[in-house]
Amino acid sequence: MHTKLDIMQTYIVLSEAYREIEEREPDKFMGFILAIKNVTPRSISVELASIGKFDVPTYNRKSVIMQGYEIAEKSLKISGMAFENDPS
Repeated sequence: MHTKLDIMQTYIVLSEAYREIEEREPDKFMGFILAIKNVTPRSISVELASIGKFDVPTYNRKSVIMQGYEIAEKSLKISGMAFENDPS
């Protein structure tokens, strides 16, 4: 039988294990939205540089934002391909 302490320790370990994933998701989403809004990668870099200390100890936020940006770009290219041979 698990004690309350065992359950709490398991919860803490799981929280720590998923913290980085939970922190990355909003940054990746931000990159996705910036790409949809046609913000250039250069503009993103300039804005991030102006913020100053921006990285979290566990990952580079700029690279995660750019991952989201790249996902959106690929998605937009695939969406556009459907209309390339449209006869109308």
